[in-house]
Amino acid sequence: MTDSGSPPPRRAKLALALAAVYLIWGSTYLAIRWMVADVPSFVGGGIRYGTAGIAFYVIGRTFGGQPATRAELRNVAIVGFCFLGVSNGLVGLASRRLPSSLTALILAVMPLWVALLQALRPRGVKPSSQATVGLVAGFIGTGILVWRTGGSQAAVDRAGVLMLTLAALVWAAASLFAQNAARPKSWPVSAGLEMMIGGGAQLLFAATRGDFARVIASPPGSRAVWALAYLIVIGSFGYGAFSWLVRNASPALAATYGYVNPLVAVTLGALLGGEALGPRIFLGGSVIVASVFLVSTARPRAVQSS
Repeated sequence: MTDSGSPPPRRAKLALALAAVYLIWGSTYLAIRWMVADVPSFVGGGIRYGTAGIAFYVIGRTFGGQPATRAELRNVAIVGFCFLGVSNGLVGLASRRLPSSLTALILAVMPLWVALLQALRPRGVKPSSQATVGLVAGFIGTGILVWRTGGSQAAVDRAGVLMLTLAALVWAAASLFAQNAARPKSWPVSAGLEMMIGGGAQLLFAATRGDFARVIASPPGSRAVWALAYLIVIGSFGYGAFSWLVRNASPALAATYGYVNPLVAVTLGALLGGEALGPRIFLGGSVIVASVFLVSTARPRAVQSS
């Protein structure tokens, strides 16, 4: 069936979901940077996803969504822990060390990790020539972003880059698991459970680090509080829209966020966050966005069994 044959309400939902993923997710990088300036990242992330998850779950159940079976609950626990507990938790930690524009550009290579893991797993998908070029270019672009050539160029925090690389790898691995994992049919129920589990994991991490005592000893400023409120009320809908999109859109269409989000994040970081956009950011970011486009639009080849 072609897109022209799709009912208008479905096309409208696709457009709204894409807009939410593009704009909302793209804006969260700067909001996270502002939040973690005063709020320990695991505390902020736990409150964000725990609160939004409860709201999503209640809405889903109110409108007829069925509770998760034991197998579905196991799967959403794995997805929520990896996506929002580990991966997003690492992003929060790294955001204390790196500007939001650089964070978004480094994370933009996540679709490249997905393609690489697909190729490496047993009976996986071998990348086409176009995808191979995109993979190589993407990691070259990342190298341009983080490589220091000396002179007046500021060094990039290596620990922050390592955290983001691990965050992208965890997200990619969890994405492959989620493709065939049974989850609740109601996407608000599924997304709500994932957010509650991911948020709970971050709060547990915060407790083991003594982060709650830090919040009590040094209450956050108004900008951090407003940033957290934005992430709860608006930002979490980006994840909900993504959860709906991966169920209702083609993989190629869903993957387009990988080269739109960084553009939104870089623009907002420059306009609202006062982040400098030097030649290195421009060149490395352009290479990464182009590489993600190549990988996302390439036609995969199945690996032939020997």
